[in-house]
Amino acid sequence: MERFSIPKCKNKFELIAAAILGIRGKISNTDEFQKAGIQIKKIRIKYNGTIEQSVSFTAFDFYELINESCETSELI
Repeated sequence: MERFSIPKCKNKFELIAAAILGIRGKISNTDEFQKAGIQIKKIRIKYNGTIEQSVSFTAFDFYELINESCETSELI
């Protein structure tokens, strides 16, 4: 969090994702994401490799996802 100067707050992970994307404010409020119908989902993974919280994604294999192109991805 220090890398992006993000304060410790409830929505810190959304702020980190926005900082990585170069967006100030709420990601879902940007014109680009609204027009494209894109929603950012954040998955936090613990040091032991387990997922921190449940997320509303369909099941997928992370390794297969790495090798997919954006055009053929089932997640879109």
